[in-house]
Amino acid sequence: MSAALGFLPSLDYSGRSNFLDGTAFEGSPEDVDGTVESWTLFADAALDLVEVFGWSDLPVRPYVTAGAGVAWNHLDPMVFRFPALEQTTTTPGGDTTNFAWRAGAGVTIPLDDAVSLSAYCGEADEGALEQLHAGNRAACDGGDR
Repeated sequence: MSAALGFLPSLDYSGRSNFLDGTAFEGSPEDVDGTVESWTLFADAALDLVEVFGWSDLPVRPYVTAGAGVAWNHLDPMVFRFPALEQTTTTPGGDTTNFAWRAGAGVTIPLDDAVSLSAYCGEADEGALEQLHAGNRAACDGGDR
């Protein structure tokens, strides 16, 4: 068993909005960007498959892992740019706290009595990113829409 605290600091993102085909205004792309931050706390367990199945003659030690915990995700306000309209729209950010889980499998190769090499592959769900709901209003170039 182990516990793990994770932190994803200020991850900036940018992309195209999903308004119609992303070019709703006179063939002009609508860019969107913002910042995400995430904290996670997990309790993990690992199962050594050599011990379970008695595979003592293997040169490697396969294992599986599973963990459960909590994730706190913060989404800054998102800025949408509409070049054809010469406007921007900013939607509110938000904070969410969600159940989080992860699972995986790996293999450890002992190099000597004190050192080993490990390869691991896993999957995780660390919760959702959600915006605050502001009555379907967003700040647009100093006003509201």
